[in-house]
Amino acid sequence: MYVRFMTEAVAVPRGLADLAPGPELGVLLGGIDVSRVPNDTVVEVLQAESRQLAHQQARLFAAIVEVGRCTPADGAGVVARSAEPVLESIHEIGTALRVTANAAFAEHELAEQLCERLPAVWAALFAGRIDRSKARVFVEYLREVTVHQATRVCAELLPLAPGLTTGQLTDRLRRRLLSLDPDALRKRYQKAVRDRTVYGYLAPDGTATFGASGLTPDEAAASSDRVHALARTIRRAGHPDPVSRIRADLFVALLDGSLQQLTNAQIVLAMLARRAAQQATAQEAATDDGAESDQPQPEPQPEPEPEPQPETEPEPEPEPQPELEPEPEPEPVADPAPVAVPVEQPRTGIEVRVRLSTLLGLDEHPGEIPGWGAIPPDPARETVARQLGGQWRFAITDTEGYLLLAGLTRHRPTPTGTVPQNEGGTVELQVPLELLRRLAADPPAGWEQVITDLLAQYGHRDQLLAALGDHPEARFPPAALRRHIEVRDRTCVFPGCRRPARNTQQDHTVDHQHGGPTVETNLGPLCVRHHSLKTRGCWCLDQPAPGHFRWRSPLGRTYHTRGEPITPPLPDPVPGDPEPDNDASTAPPPEFDHQPDFRRSPPPSPRPPPDDDPPPF
Repeated sequence: MYVRFMTEAVAVPRGLADLAPGPELGVLLGGIDVSRVPNDTVVEVLQAESRQLAHQQARLFAAIVEVGRCTPADGAGVVARSAEPVLESIHEIGTALRVTANAAFAEHELAEQLCERLPAVWAALFAGRIDRSKARVFVEYLREVTVHQATRVCAELLPLAPGLTTGQLTDRLRRRLLSLDPDALRKRYQKAVRDRTVYGYLAPDGTATFGASGLTPDEAAASSDRVHALARTIRRAGHPDPVSRIRADLFVALLDGSLQQLTNAQIVLAMLARRAAQQATAQEAATDDGAESDQPQPEPQPEPEPEPQPETEPEPEPEPQPELEPEPEPEPVADPAPVAVPVEQPRTGIEVRVRLSTLLGLDEHPGEIPGWGAIPPDPARETVARQLGGQWRFAITDTEGYLLLAGLTRHRPTPTGTVPQNEGGTVELQVPLELLRRLAADPPAGWEQVITDLLAQYGHRDQLLAALGDHPEARFPPAALRRHIEVRDRTCVFPGCRRPARNTQQDHTVDHQHGGPTVETNLGPLCVRHHSLKTRGCWCLDQPAPGHFRWRSPLGRTYHTRGEPITPPLPDPVPGDPEPDNDASTAPPPEFDHQPDFRRSPPPSPRPPPDDDPPPF
């Protein structure tokens, strides 16, 4: 229920939405009583205030840089600046703004990065095209690259940044950095994996945080997927707690040994039994508390005296033993029977998306694990090689990277060696149509059947797409149609939402109960939250073309969305300065550890150079 407060409206000055930030916009906004702005134009005031705030934030950063470079000068009215920041002046920033020294140094470092190293990002902030949060994302992700590389990335992504959320911007920056300098990335990745560790610490509320860093993306995703799948199974079996809480309890139980050597079915029963025992204990405690407060307590009875225990005789002192002659050398015995080593169970399969050209070693484009983001090409290839028995999807795309045809292929490449296989999993092959036709003329060794199958299915594209709408009256989309929608739209189609399509609900743009057909042009993935917004009628949605969505907000604003390209064009790499090879065997040991390290074995030896490590197909 809404409570309405009606008041006399004021007109918003014409051209407010297009006015650049600065003194004029500041004066204009200062004269607007936002509480009296009509609903259909109040969003323009909100956007103008955001632009003006970004402009002022850029000016504040510039002032912080100037103060941080001031040098001590004699007399008033002297302008003296240093070419580098001055330590004493940075402390003055904290004193003047009444913030801690740590906060002052962090703010100064952010200002220096923007004003001196990323001037294009500062200029976009000054013009109100991006806000402070997006400027910080640029700084954090471009901190370790060269100035030349940072300039190239800014030129590519700054024009897009105003229309992206910070999450979307982060994803694009990560993808670009993964393909920026593949050789340097490979060295940093290998070093991070060598330095992997376990950490833990106590939070201010008394709870503990426990985790690991430096894991390979496929290992982390497989572990997370297994815990999540088991938690959902436990929830469906009757566990009363939310899935998030079950995941945390299950995570600890899998590590502390209490569920060791149990099957998944036994783990479910064990977790249900634990929760039942906890509930019984809680109920018993509540009953006891109620008895103490509501019912008279019986008089305490004297404790029975303990029964006398028989006295134990003192142990006799050992008698002196005669000196023994040295024992002869034992006779050699046969080696003991080898201990049977348990067979390692296959790792849980995950969903991984990767370009066919990357699998073939034609480029070093990043792969992707849905829900996690872009991953380097090497772990993407390794994961695909472990999932030859899983489901293989394909996505044939146009020149802009959008979907032309999605489907399944039963063919697999010929592996070049023996690789342990995961249990299940999904591989999405991303194939631009131009590349597919080029490979068909000269198919790579071992991939002939895969290429032939994809080309044959694309030849029947019209019939396959038409078959997706064979059951318009169905309440739920068939598997092929659902897969097509998930591949086409990638995420929830609400503006700014990044929840993977596979974790959403298939929504009818025109509700099924109102006659909406179950066809490609009337379906799109929506997460639970945004599906609820649409169902309640707060937000209205239509789909003017397949995969193009138009939202109308409760305040009358219109927002257009479309899924991210499946194979977005990526510029050529920009090699940076050569990096030293910080091998673990030559690097000096750290003076101390910031986090507890529980490793019991030395780190593995580094992998061979890239030239000796071809794709595993």
